[in-house]
Amino acid sequence: MRRLFLLFVLALVATPLCAQRQVLSNQQHIQKLNSCYRYLERDYVDEIYLDKCVEEAIRATLKELDPHSTYLTKEEMDMAMGALNGGFSGIGISYMMLGDTIVVRRVNDDSPAQRAGVELNDRIVTIDGRPVGEYSDITSALRGHKGSKVKVGILHARTLEHSDITITRNDIEVSSIEASHIVAPNIGYIKIASFSRNTAQEFSAAVKRLGKLDAIIVDLRSNSGGMLTSAIGLSELFLDKNDIIVSTEGRNESFEYAARRRGELCKLPVIVLINEESASASEIFAGAIQDHDRGVVIGNTSFGKGLVQRQITFDDGSAMRITTARYKTPSGRIIQRPYNQGEGDKYYGDHTRYNHPDSMRLDTLPKYTTLKSGRTVYGGGGIIPDIYIAHDTTSMPKHIIHAIQNSAFQRSMVELWDSTSPEKIRKSYPTIEAYDANYEVDSVAINAFCRVVNDNSAKEDTRYTLPLLKAYIAEDLYGSGSYEYIYNRAHDKVLLRAIEVAQDKERMEAILGATP
Repeated sequence: MRRLFLLFVLALVATPLCAQRQVLSNQQHIQKLNSCYRYLERDYVDEIYLDKCVEEAIRATLKELDPHSTYLTKEEMDMAMGALNGGFSGIGISYMMLGDTIVVRRVNDDSPAQRAGVELNDRIVTIDGRPVGEYSDITSALRGHKGSKVKVGILHARTLEHSDITITRNDIEVSSIEASHIVAPNIGYIKIASFSRNTAQEFSAAVKRLGKLDAIIVDLRSNSGGMLTSAIGLSELFLDKNDIIVSTEGRNESFEYAARRRGELCKLPVIVLINEESASASEIFAGAIQDHDRGVVIGNTSFGKGLVQRQITFDDGSAMRITTARYKTPSGRIIQRPYNQGEGDKYYGDHTRYNHPDSMRLDTLPKYTTLKSGRTVYGGGGIIPDIYIAHDTTSMPKHIIHAIQNSAFQRSMVELWDSTSPEKIRKSYPTIEAYDANYEVDSVAINAFCRVVNDNSAKEDTRYTLPLLKAYIAEDLYGSGSYEYIYNRAHDKVLLRAIEVAQDKERMEAILGATP
């Protein structure tokens, strides 16, 4: 009897415990969160505004999922959409910060800033009457709606004259093509900075400007991606009608994207350059080119971002991007590299994927075959190049690596243009070809760099310092892509290998498994 009584009591005690441990449904969890905010709003000791609380709650929730689901404020959304659309509204300058002063590093042609008289190396010391140092977000302060005005206090380089200039903001177009030129006889080179709305059209126009080509090198290194439609549009230029470009595989639905027409460049040999920072749309394009045996991929294994994001916009202009599917290349490879939910920091800090494929245990990776020649390609995340070129970590001196990482060359340019007129150099060398063939870095530029790095030995470094200075000067004088034209053609070993392959048709066909 005593034993039965104890069991009866334990049963009574266990019943509410089990009820307390009952797993809530998703809907009940949502109701729980709503209740939390209602109680805070009604009973908390001080009046509170829930905007920051809600934002942080959304961020924390998404952080527990995959590494690419994220929340964006209205300001972040405006900047992101401007980049994707290929433009924004502002005054048309690029700048760097020196202390609490804006140094103008580039003035866009026919921009509001150029029409107002702003020049390279001018300092902006005030914005709308407030010192620059009082602003936490300089970019937002200079950008604004088309037709709106901003008053900037300018200290002009070389003359040191001060003036207040009112500039009317306007639409600023940003090309996704960072560089476009001939790197060897009949070998074109185009570097794409990002995949924005007009990338395919800009690329096609750039190819036409280059003239008759035997091959094209497409540089996607450090291109973190952009719009899926642009990656598809660029792929269509090189593929045949109905060729699969990419597919998506999700919990609720899947899609397959194929070329809608025969591409205007479908017969032009292509080489794609990638590195560990090539991601998303870059990997979609590189994967399509590789899987269809249309071109050779050279460089380092790409980042491995292959998650489809759906953007949900809130009433206040903010948004969240949540993952709804995974991208797959035409051969069926999943682009996304493995991750653990809630471990985003570890995911982004993982550098093992940059290793040489020989140390990546390819025998452990899933194998796939390309669609034309049936050669082997590997899955497991990212695009593994056909020709792997290790990072140059031994030949470049540490002081040069340090100088590049700490913007020493750009800071030395500021010193240079404070004492030297860029127009004087441009007048002597009216084209970049003339500059490349005849200009020699003078003592003024060399001494400016030595002062910035506090090292006079740089004067004797003809292998790295002088060529790099010449390239940085060219970028300021002749615009975007000039650095690549001056420096990369002679010193970039990934590009040099690409040129070798592009000039050797038989070697290229052998890599792609083409039958004689």
